[in-house]
Amino acid sequence: MFALRNLVVATAVFATACDGTKRQNRPLPEAFRAVTLTDDLLDHQTLKGQAWVISVWRPDCAPCLRQLRVLDTLKAKHAAQAVGFVALSLETDEALVYAAAEKAEIDSTLAYSDEVMGPLGLKTLPSTVFLDASATIVASLAGEGDEATLEKWLQVVSK
Repeated sequence: MFALRNLVVATAVFATACDGTKRQNRPLPEAFRAVTLTDDLLDHQTLKGQAWVISVWRPDCAPCLRQLRVLDTLKAKHAAQAVGFVALSLETDEALVYAAAEKAEIDSTLAYSDEVMGPLGLKTLPSTVFLDASATIVASLAGEGDEATLEKWLQVVSK
């Protein structure tokens, strides 16, 4: 019985590690701050009450733009669910952010901040963070994720 339990735990850990996702279950840090292109503040307080998928990107990052397109597909597919989608650029020049998003036909809320990697615990681009309605980081995905992996975590935070 003990060996079987260890095998199940090891399999779950391996499956999570293989898709690049790190389970976190920690509150969104108070230090997190971003601004939308409509000048709305995104922080711990304003993100509470709704689940969120935040994709961190740069306009010159091709994998980031591909990731945003996949997330937009999921956004359309799950439009009836109360989940917000934010394309959070590390580029703070609004014109560059808007131009890149328009060219790539990104439909998520556009935001920017140059100081989010540390507070979100991220080290690579693209990265995607999944927040539940209590502004808890449920998981983060380092690198480009496939639609199935992203959808799995979207389902977790939207419950």
